[in-house]
Amino acid sequence: MAVRWRRHSGATEVDLRLTNVQATNIGGYRAVVSNVVGTAVSTTATLTIPYGGTLAMALNATNLVWTNAAPTNAAWFAQIRETHDGDAAAQSGRIADNQQAVLQTTVVGPGSVTFWWKVSSEAGYDFLKFYIDGAAPLASVSGETDWQQVTFPIPASSHTLKWIYAKDVSVARRTRCWVGG
Repeated sequence: MAVRWRRHSGATEVDLRLTNVQATNIGGYRAVVSNVVGTAVSTTATLTIPYGGTLAMALNATNLVWTNAAPTNAAWFAQIRETHDGDAAAQSGRIADNQQAVLQTTVVGPGSVTFWWKVSSEAGYDFLKFYIDGAAPLASVSGETDWQQVTFPIPASSHTLKWIYAKDVSVARRTRCWVGG
């Protein structure tokens, strides 16, 4: 992908070309031009990259059906701004105090499930947890936790996999988490 910026100023034409634009390049940009007379700063131009991918695409598991399971207060969605592999990942919707976002799929074993996850939450109070068949959580993360890869065995037969991001009853800040395939 290439981005081209063109400014017409009298007889002068200036181009800015960005090639191989990635999600990490999303943001605001300004041009600073200087000469002996002084310095001029442009207004901010915002670079966005539309992403129309699905949860299945973001999680690298297009053979599975992904749902925002009840009771969920904010839907998970596919996005490209925060990823472990530079491609895409699922992100929980913003939740408030005493709310949760539930991502779910069903798999048939035997086999294993491997995923990446990351969280930015109130340490020790707000958690992203992983479940197989709704039993006790097999793993959880909280606080400022960077991308980590996790693998669990899946026994024979059909199983429900759930990622639940839940906030406690206070301090509504840093309420985001991500899961990647």
